[in-house]
Amino acid sequence: MARSRRRARPWGAGTLYRRADGRWAAQLFVTESGTGRRVRRTIYGSTSSEVEEKRDALLGAEARREPIPPSKLTVGIYLREWLEHVARPRVRANTLASYQNYVERYLVLDLGQKSLGRLSAREVRMYLDGLRRGGVGDRTVQYVHATLRAALEDAVREELIGKNVAKLVRVPRPAVAEREPLSVDEIRSLLRAHRAQDLLPMLVVFALLGMRRSEVLGLKWDDVDLHLGTLRIHRGLQRIDGVLVELPTKTKRSRRTVPLPLCRSGPAPALGQPTEVESRRRRHLPGFVSFDCMTFVTAPSRSCSNWGCRRERPWRSSGTQPSR
Repeated sequence: MARSRRRARPWGAGTLYRRADGRWAAQLFVTESGTGRRVRRTIYGSTSSEVEEKRDALLGAEARREPIPPSKLTVGIYLREWLEHVARPRVRANTLASYQNYVERYLVLDLGQKSLGRLSAREVRMYLDGLRRGGVGDRTVQYVHATLRAALEDAVREELIGKNVAKLVRVPRPAVAEREPLSVDEIRSLLRAHRAQDLLPMLVVFALLGMRRSEVLGLKWDDVDLHLGTLRIHRGLQRIDGVLVELPTKTKRSRRTVPLPLCRSGPAPALGQPTEVESRRRRHLPGFVSFDCMTFVTAPSRSCSNWGCRRERPWRSSGTQPSR
């Protein structure tokens, strides 16, 4: 009786065998994306047909020249690498700080151990749903998703993965809260209540020019032309990791020159550079930092940072409601 001959495997199809614990495994060599190295991959499954299916899918991906991520590259390792080498040179400092917050506080803790190449759209969707059910706000969930989507888009561009699974997940947009701006009467009441205070010039600029808070707080005397009655806007002041940082405006269209508010006695009469006596007084105050070049400061010679501007709450004494 003739013995049955084993079916010959095609070249490069790898080795299929049964392990001592009863599971099936296959080993084959593939080319990793990103490094270009030929490495041996081991695939496991409960049945031989399951392992063969996984093996054929991997061989098919390599034949189609699809990216095959390194097996030890996890989501956490890639996200930290992306922050340091991709995001840091490209985005603004405040955007980078936001990315770092969402990566370290959410993504690395929950998805960090997962293989980058095996992350699926279903896992991302279930993860974001879990955040929402756990009490995380809709806006935060949206930002976490946006951070992951941006990172995976760069992984696709570098041919580490074949597709961006985060782009396949739809996140509900949070409801936008309608904010009513201050009325003319409320603005008059606000300015009248602070007529004799140092914050009056800043409130005038806020109320009449429609500038961003960071733009107002980033103004310097070099940007103020009292003779022509104009303000030149080309920077903002942000607090990042507890440190005040000057940043250029977010877009080119934000760089502009606007007219100063006209009053009866001329353009913005409340604006005036600190006198030598005032500058000398500031230098003798405890904790002095030289902000004399800044247009709006609070004693003791501190810049009106975003936090300080909120802390002052100038609407309280005027009886008006806060509005952004």
